[in-house]
Amino acid sequence: MKIRKLLWTAVLGAFFQVGGVQAALLDLAGLNSLKTHLGESNITVTQIYARANDDGGIATWHEKVDNKGRTFTLLEILVAGPAFGSSGTFSGPMIIGGYNPSDWDSVGGYNFVEDPLDRSAFLFNLTLSIFQDQKKTAEGQYETLNEAIYGPTFGGGPDLFVDNDFFGTLSPYSYGADSAQIGALGPNILGETGVWNITVNQMETYSIITPPPSVVPLPSSAILFGTALLGLGAMRRRRRKLKAAV
Repeated sequence: MKIRKLLWTAVLGAFFQVGGVQAALLDLAGLNSLKTHLGESNITVTQIYARANDDGGIATWHEKVDNKGRTFTLLEILVAGPAFGSSGTFSGPMIIGGYNPSDWDSVGGYNFVEDPLDRSAFLFNLTLSIFQDQKKTAEGQYETLNEAIYGPTFGGGPDLFVDNDFFGTLSPYSYGADSAQIGALGPNILGETGVWNITVNQMETYSIITPPPSVVPLPSSAILFGTALLGLGAMRRRRRKLKAAV
């Protein structure tokens, strides 16, 4: 029995499926990590885009993910390097990405969130367990950028940007600690400092579903009490009818 259980656990770990689709980038540990940071343990996710399965570049990504509500987008980074005077050595491969609490779209430009209390988007690095929330400072108002020729783009740097050819950049600005510096001196989601170029190997987007609140069944004592009240009401009605007949 123990051997069978171990084998089953191994199978689940190797072929964890989300929404009926084999997930190449999002495994159970990663999903639980995202749930924990989001603060919602009861959500489910469904893969709505995978570069490995969907041809057509960023246009196809928009077709699949636009106006689908909240999403997680994951990027597999195999090649990355510093740019614009930044330094460091890439220790990949890594899986990074972002949580968008709003709809993706092909038009509209920047999605601004002026009230710091309403800023809930974040970037993540599942390989290094790094999370960067939207800053509460003025820089943090730049949540996401919606353009037909761009893939998932977060922040005003932009902090995470993917172009039509699946190349991108990381330029720290809107995400991270409020006191963190920006640009060439800021911490990026790779765990390095400054502006970096990235090459996206695989990319996946998952829609987020929040189940409706469950109906809490009444305890048996409440049911008995309600039944007693109904019986008492019926007895009173019968008494009134008897008095009227007399």
